[in-house]
Amino acid sequence: MSPDEELRQLRRLRSLVVTGLALGIAGTTAANVLHAQNSTPARIISAWAPLTLFFVLEVITRAPTPARWWLRLTVWLGATVLGGGAAFVSYRHMVAVASRYGEDGTAAHLLPVLVDGLVVVMSAFLVDLSARIRALAAAGAPEIPSPAHPTRQPAPELPAAPDSLGDGPDPISRLRSISIVGDAHPPYGDTASALDDDTTRAERLDIAVEAYEYLRGAGEVTRTAWLAEFRRRGGRVQSDAITGLWADTQARGATLGDAARHG
Repeated sequence: MSPDEELRQLRRLRSLVVTGLALGIAGTTAANVLHAQNSTPARIISAWAPLTLFFVLEVITRAPTPARWWLRLTVWLGATVLGGGAAFVSYRHMVAVASRYGEDGTAAHLLPVLVDGLVVVMSAFLVDLSARIRALAAAGAPEIPSPAHPTRQPAPELPAAPDSLGDGPDPISRLRSISIVGDAHPPYGDTASALDDDTTRAERLDIAVEAYEYLRGAGEVTRTAWLAEFRRRGGRVQSDAITGLWADTQARGATLGDAARHG
């Protein structure tokens, strides 16, 4: 099973678990409301505990785990206290309601255990499934290596570039006049269907080369790290033109490096 298929399956299971949890919370809330006095404030107060527990469980399973250990401890202690309090209140109310509507002593005490047990089991599954979904989603995202510890990969073969760099005072400005031999890449967004930004193709290539040079100063440059740095500097490029921009950037970066060594 591929990671995408496993992720979809886990999300379907999570929806089923949330449905079971909602069913248990609904049963608990109904028992609390039936046990309350015949007034709106009393019913609102009686429904508060199970609804709060459901909301807290949703937040715990969907929000990122706190980075600090004492925050994680606070969250789980608070959730434990809240769950225990809600279970205690719900148990007493459900026993009274079951007895009122004809259940004998044993059945009246077992019904709350069944309902609260459903809530506990579904809560445990919900926490576990949410953690696995987050782990799979993070594993499927592209990893961006740090410039301090770059990932090495072989560079593709590039067309030859002219030896002359021109007489411009700025190396980046001089690179604008260089044309790559056999350049058949699509433009970087300057067509009619391109991105609606104000940067020209030359300016976009300047940003790409600057990002390339910045990362090369820390070690070998990867395409993923270069693209992240390019976008961090405000560069924008169509997805189908990334390969062309990457190849031109490598070629001009190599030419710039040769010029620096001979200069």
